[in-house]
Amino acid sequence: MKLTIILALSLVFFVAPRTSAENNIGEKHSFTWQEAKPSAESELDRLSQAFVQLADHSRPAIVQIRVTTQDGKGTPTQAFGSRGSGFIIDPNGYILTAHHVIDKAKAIEVRLPDSRRFAAQMVATDAQIDIAVLRIQVDAPLPIISMGDSDTIRVGNLAAVFGYPFGRESSMSLGIISRAGRSYRDSASFEYIQTDAGAYPGGSGGPLLNSSGQVIGIITMASERGNMGFATPINVIKLQQTWNNVSPVPSQSHSTKAASGAARQWTMIIARREPIRGYA
Repeated sequence: MKLTIILALSLVFFVAPRTSAENNIGEKHSFTWQEAKPSAESELDRLSQAFVQLADHSRPAIVQIRVTTQDGKGTPTQAFGSRGSGFIIDPNGYILTAHHVIDKAKAIEVRLPDSRRFAAQMVATDAQIDIAVLRIQVDAPLPIISMGDSDTIRVGNLAAVFGYPFGRESSMSLGIISRAGRSYRDSASFEYIQTDAGAYPGGSGGPLLNSSGQVIGIITMASERGNMGFATPINVIKLQQTWNNVSPVPSQSHSTKAASGAARQWTMIIARREPIRGYA
């Protein structure tokens, strides 16, 4: 009998509060919240606005690259599956990306931020340093991103990664330079730039930018968790051949200094003798 009473009291002790809480759900409650009041612009507000301006300046030149590959039997596979990212370096439609993004591609499609799609021509690739140059035929000049100097970066510098890791809209990830990397003027060897700015599958070929919005590297590898990225220093591409050994290219409506610089960089890329491989 005593045991029965103890069990009954235990059930009341544990069940009663829960029953009371459930009964309160249907009761009417009144509460208020406080709207944020306008405040003076802070340092963090100005920093935030600077990041917004960086994104607004850069994203129009970031493209998504989709490819159709083929298996060993020559059968097309992955019809225009999302493979990676790239960025426009010349207003006439020249795009820089990573070699592994378009490796073994049977057909390449470039998708611009305004959703226009273009068939892309493979102009040149270099598997050794994992770069590729594509071209699309356009009727009007495209926005570009200018090249920076990867030899001037330091550990701790702010950096941003742009790309299409998740689908139809480009993303921006912010971080710092974790390892500065290095290019060597008299050698084809180089060291990757390491950053903790998020780099994910699908973002390969996208640009690593400095705080001024200039390209300092091309994303070529990322950790599985996306918390670490590795980029080929942009100077590895820019300094493969000295300016004196490059024949000039006729101007084609390059009206700005940035566009002229892009044309010179493109000239330098296609003028390389080894190991770059050209395509008709």
